[in-house]
Amino acid sequence: MFNLNTDYFLPIINWGKYREEGGRLLMTVSVRMNHAVADGYLIANVFRLLEKEMAEFVRRT
Repeated sequence: MFNLNTDYFLPIINWGKYREEGGRLLMTVSVRMNHAVADGYLIANVFRLLEKEMAEFVRRT
């Protein structure tokens, strides 16, 4: 029987609206992954890459 909490291995990524606060653009982001597939180090790398890509996007606009 399929159990979403233990048998689902694809990441679930949610983000909120961006807002300006203190001269910075902020946006909430959450990543949910099964620990059998990735640990905190890999998730941290995802956030670092996201920050880098967002900074490049803002720089271009």
